[in-house]
Amino acid sequence: MIIKAQRVSTKRGVIGLIHHLWHGEENEEVSFLQGSRDDVLDMHCDAKQAASQYCVRHWVIAPREETSETQFHWLLHQLAREFGFAPSAAIVVKHRKPRAVTSAFDEHWHVLVSEVDPVSGKILPTSWDYVQHELLARWAEVEFGHEVVSGKHLKAVIKGLVERGLSDVAHKLKTLTKSQQPADLEAFSTQQHQEKKRKGIDLPQIRAHLKSIWEECTNTDQLQQALASTGLKVALGTKKNTWIVETEAGELVGSLARLLGQRTSAIREFMERENEPEPTVDSRNGLQRNESATGRTSCTADATRTEPSYQPRSEQSDSRVRWFGLFGQVNADLKWMRSCYAACWVSCGEWL
Repeated sequence: MIIKAQRVSTKRGVIGLIHHLWHGEENEEVSFLQGSRDDVLDMHCDAKQAASQYCVRHWVIAPREETSETQFHWLLHQLAREFGFAPSAAIVVKHRKPRAVTSAFDEHWHVLVSEVDPVSGKILPTSWDYVQHELLARWAEVEFGHEVVSGKHLKAVIKGLVERGLSDVAHKLKTLTKSQQPADLEAFSTQQHQEKKRKGIDLPQIRAHLKSIWEECTNTDQLQQALASTGLKVALGTKKNTWIVETEAGELVGSLARLLGQRTSAIREFMERENEPEPTVDSRNGLQRNESATGRTSCTADATRTEPSYQPRSEQSDSRVRWFGLFGQVNADLKWMRSCYAACWVSCGEWL
């Protein structure tokens, strides 16, 4: 289950958000469970009157497995208790659309709450919200019997569950995730998703396609050929040792490591790997003969021999020695000057 939130800027306004919620082109079905467009506009007006930087807290709840309306409302009440708002004050919209992973549940919910309480003027809390979102998602997975995911903040989540008097849930979560690896980092943010969508780039679909071909490719050429069929390519980014995915027109899609959920070092090792032929064994003497890219042949025996080698001192080390010598001379001169100054001070004192 994924639970994430976005704070809508008061300066930016809510017209785009309203259009997305009520007229999402990719949604096969839109259902209004609570609230209306006017309620969203009122939230914006309250934030402007209070001179608040943000006007709406926008949560997205996307379960991987089938979730009923009763289960969602249970989760809504836990979300309201965690962040301190009334469940009845939330605007709830349900969308149904196919997910990038076809086996995932095709429904998700949007929950909108005013950042500013119109009565007290208080702002919704934001500290540690990533941990709170993960805590609610893991709690719901245990409660609903869904497959439990080991998140990035698992230790903090288990500690938080115990502090909330949910030791049994914490114990189940610890047991279920004992042999799991931490989940991948988020491949892209909601803002990045929407920005790329406006340019005709479907990030979830690209990520799913990349993951499907990654395990089948053994070298860079195979990966480039598989991506070329979809109008994509892998290139070296501006950041050192970072590989990116971009369109044939040069439009950036994202980091290859983030999209695949792999370590940067693993991606770099794969992309820099040379397609060398397998070594052949010479039957006459049992030596391995490797053909290099330049056409030279190198022989390697089973028993290796280490020979002493002489490495002359580099210019950098010589320069370092000269600097140390100069520093010692300056230090000696400073000591001599201090002794002269002290002698003069004593002489002047005796003369006075």
